[in-house]
Amino acid sequence: MKLLPYPYQSHGWGDAPDTRWFLARIKEWIHPGIRFADVGAATGILGLRVRELGASVTFYESDPRMQDLIARNLAVNKGPDATGIHGLFPDEWDGNRYDLLVANIGKHSIDLSKYADRYYDTEDFENA
Repeated sequence: MKLLPYPYQSHGWGDAPDTRWFLARIKEWIHPGIRFADVGAATGILGLRVRELGASVTFYESDPRMQDLIARNLAVNKGPDATGIHGLFPDEWDGNRYDLLVANIGKHSIDLSKYADRYYDTEDFENA
């Protein structure tokens, strides 16, 4: 997988502890056809990896510059189309219920169970 970095930023390369935590579990959780939401997607690295395994991926990222980068990373890494790139979650939620949602948006008070059958957020990464 090719990954275009965000200029002048160090995140989004897959070396953050929470990203490594998820990537270590990806093959046991992801299978073709699963509906996956990457919330706080940054460069899109998690969603791109999940997409390689045949999942349907929706990206949520509030920073328009990062949304553009996700689109560029999708273009560079040809393959199944993502179902969309949306802004702030849950304000721009597309109405779909996901099989798996990963939220890397810091501490929050969003009830993720309303949006996905299985979900993990930053607290899960920190307590793993």
